Amino acid sequence: MKLSQDWLVKQSVEQRPALLVVLLLQCAYIACKIGVLWALAVGFDALLIQHQSLRVETLKILLVSSIGMSVAYAVLAQVRMRLKMTYQLSIHQQLSKVLAQASQHQIRAQSMYSWQQVWLQHIPTVANYLFDFVVQKWLSALVPLVLIVIITSINWLIGVALILTLPLLPVFMILVGKGTAHRHQAHFQALTDLGTLFADRLRNSKLLAQFQQHDTQAKILDKASAAYNIKTMHVLTLAFVSSSLLDFFSTLSIAIIAVYIGFSLLGEIDFGISIQFVDGMFILLVVPLLFAELKRLGQLYHQKEAAVAASGVVQELMTPPDEEKDAAKESACRAINQIFELMQSKSTTRSHWIALTGPSGAGKTRLLQGMLELLLNTPLLHQSKVAMLTQESVILPGSIRDNVCLDREYPTAEIIHVLTKVGLAEWLLQQPQGLATLMGDYPPLSGGEARRLALARVMLLDVDIVMLDEPTAFLTAQLHTEISTLIHNVLQDKHVIWVSHKGLPPTWFNEQWRIDDCGELSL
Repeated sequence: MKLSQDWLVKQSVEQRPALLVVLLLQCAYIACKIGVLWALAVGFDALLIQHQSLRVETLKILLVSSIGMSVAYAVLAQVRMRLKMTYQLSIHQQLSKVLAQASQHQIRAQSMYSWQQVWLQHIPTVANYLFDFVVQKWLSALVPLVLIVIITSINWLIGVALILTLPLLPVFMILVGKGTAHRHQAHFQALTDLGTLFADRLRNSKLLAQFQQHDTQAKILDKASAAYNIKTMHVLTLAFVSSSLLDFFSTLSIAIIAVYIGFSLLGEIDFGISIQFVDGMFILLVVPLLFAELKRLGQLYHQKEAAVAASGVVQELMTPPDEEKDAAKESACRAINQIFELMQSKSTTRSHWIALTGPSGAGKTRLLQGMLELLLNTPLLHQSKVAMLTQESVILPGSIRDNVCLDREYPTAEIIHVLTKVGLAEWLLQQPQGLATLMGDYPPLSGGEARRLALARVMLLDVDIVMLDEPTAFLTAQLHTEISTLIHNVLQDKHVIWVSHKGLPPTWFNEQWRIDDCGELSL
């Protein structure tokens, strides 16, 4: 939590020039508003008390201040919106640079819905916090101070009363808002869980139908939805209580001041300095403006807590991992060099198969990603072509040809040959437009067929080294055997590094390597 708050403070410091521009425009708008209120007070005094027509100077002040209010409001809205968009774009660019340097397993650690939440909700939440809440916090300190000075110069008793009552609003706001960040964090997490769960079940709807699990999964979705509704009500309850307390105390303070001014003008109260109608009217008009800034801060207080919860996610993604906290990463990089030195020394015509095993979370995927990066970034090793099959086969919404070729050009006969070799010939004949059939958002593929299509891609690439990161994960035992045998048959002439938690024939492999819980590789 403290790291999130420190990151928000750092962002506010970096954006201070832009925040000051918004603050100045807001102050200009409020200054014009005060001018309008003063002109109205003078006008009411002339019409109701002195029974005179409005003076030209008063009308000029009212007209100029009204025009100034309108212009300042319009400019403020445009500038605030553009600054928010500019800030969000800068965060997008920074995050894109970080993700471009991140390995694939770091990106896949977050679900698709989680990434959508980061771009569509978390980053805008931080922008709203900076350009709404931070500016309002400064304004809530500046405007009451200026107005109290003006009111005190007119009537010191009302000024002292405001000085005594105003601190109650921030105090109650802090008391009510204490712990709101945890509620917002839980609310964000519940929304992410619900979205991820729904997207996953929708993507695997055919598999659910095959195993008749629709009713069971519907109950799980109902529980997740109920949990999200409860978290939402917790946040709304705190917002309602905070708003109600602010309205109560501000209304009470304004009522007391109105009663004092009214009885003073009637001559029923002679305590303190006598007050004129124009001064009393101006104070009655301007005091609600004073409390309105504090009430506005209270209404925006939830943005702070939401931003603290959102910044925890954004800051974690934008901060490179601490190597001291990841001892396995250093040992894995050393192991990568050893692996490829060994593979370079075994430059024979026959293939070399390696089984990579280890407990879950030991760093097997991280090791494969490091090996892939080393191949792509090291000139001596870049000559070797490499491909990687992961636990999930990505199916694009384009045609079957687009999915197999991946923006490369291959003869139709060659494409059909590899699809036949991986056992998709019959499936291809069932498609209405053959290779031109679009996959769309819900491809007509089972889990096993998607793995076969991914394998066809690798065969077309004609690579030297193939890294397999549990390519039969989430498949049944029968499908695991079928796909594993198919992979073994079609990749016999390749160098293969295979990560799998499921059983594979030891005779397929030349070597058995293992990663322990500490990330150390044993050859």
